[in-house]
Amino acid sequence: MCSKKAQTSLNQKFTLILLGLFIFFLTLELGLRIGGFIFCYSQDYRNENSIKSSAQYRIMCLGESTTAVGGNSAYPVQLESVLNGSNIGVKFAVINRGVTGANSELILQELSRNIDKYNPHMVVVMMGINDWNLCSPAGKAFSLKVNNFLKRFRVYKLTKLLKDCISARINKTKMYNLGIRDVDTGAFPENEELFKNNITKNPSDFGSYIKLGQVYTLQDKQNEIEILVKKYIKFNPDDYKGYDILAWFYKRNNKFIQAEESFLKAIELGHEVDVPYIDLGSFYMYQNRFDEAKKMFQKAIKLNPNNSYAYSGEGWCYFNEKEYSQAEEAFIKAIKLNPGNAKAYASLGNLYTETGKYKIAGIYSKRAKELRVASRNPATYSNYLELKEILDKRNIKLVCVQYPMRSLSSLENIFIGQQRVTFVDNEKIFYDAVKKNGYREYFSDNFAGDFGHCTPKGNRLLAENIANVITKEVFGK
Repeated sequence: MCSKKAQTSLNQKFTLILLGLFIFFLTLELGLRIGGFIFCYSQDYRNENSIKSSAQYRIMCLGESTTAVGGNSAYPVQLESVLNGSNIGVKFAVINRGVTGANSELILQELSRNIDKYNPHMVVVMMGINDWNLCSPAGKAFSLKVNNFLKRFRVYKLTKLLKDCISARINKTKMYNLGIRDVDTGAFPENEELFKNNITKNPSDFGSYIKLGQVYTLQDKQNEIEILVKKYIKFNPDDYKGYDILAWFYKRNNKFIQAEESFLKAIELGHEVDVPYIDLGSFYMYQNRFDEAKKMFQKAIKLNPNNSYAYSGEGWCYFNEKEYSQAEEAFIKAIKLNPGNAKAYASLGNLYTETGKYKIAGIYSKRAKELRVASRNPATYSNYLELKEILDKRNIKLVCVQYPMRSLSSLENIFIGQQRVTFVDNEKIFYDAVKKNGYREYFSDNFAGDFGHCTPKGNRLLAENIANVITKEVFGK
């Protein structure tokens, strides 16, 4: 009898403890939310007054090469021109912080520094196309969903903040004092010395060269990047990868003669490797040297007949030469070799649009979208959400821009149930423009399959569409 009473008493105590913990966390959550609301409201009030009293509204554009390149024709430059010509009573300054080759992780890493430096009222972001190197294990998709659910709670955020502060100190001490190298360290500027030390210890440590190169890229240290790549070549003269990377560096800096020489050297060192042939083919395509590009892709196919992407490249050469039947054959071959090649499906969609076969074009374009959704990167989703969280804390408006020709739904799905996000849909406006005037009028290449880097006219269309959304949805004009 006593045993049952004791057991009942223990159960009651356990229930009371759980109830007490629940009430404690509920009270803490409500307190944090009320405090956050008051803080955000006061920030909103101060920001609105600041905007009204200021003659300049700062917009910071984030992204990779689709944002960064183009000089005076880059879309951020044109966006400033279009906005200031809209006569809505606000003077705009648009800051271009696009970084060629950056993925969403690198963009996120530099976000706080960029905010501190430029103090923007709004951030316009178009990112994710380079996130192929952020592939997560299949199980991580579930953990990211759980993590994103927990992020809704202020208690979780407070706990994570405290944990991160403690972990950061411990990990930093380990990395620098114990010389741990085999860890997945981020390409933060503060890790620069770590990567330099790794390279000093092992001049063939390709991974550390890449990480250090990313640090320099984020800081726009072009001279240091060139010196770094040449250093790798000096210690690894027989590795084609060094010359391949050097060639892309020259290409990004418009040093086309040096770029071609480096690509050819990479081919010489690579012997029977198909990669440098594909890279040189892509370089020739960028220069509209389609016949030479086609030969490079064909050599790559000869070395590796199963390379789906070499057939895609060959197909685009034929496409640009208006040899549509050969282009179709190459794209279909690419799909047969790799049924998951969304780029090849999108390329066929563009080809059929170009030739007026709109019904079948829609089928292949739809399949490309389905493949992209099925293979979407959980890391991209997580980085978008974290970016929004950082901007919300600073009370900075977020405008998410979808790439030309791509469906907006994949972006909208990231932010389901969340507020304070403005979306820019570029699918229909570019599809209609391409249908009317042709692909080459708006894109200089096709690196993504269904779109590429914009021509000045393409960037103008992009800038005008973004400006229309900003003036209507943000300023109500």
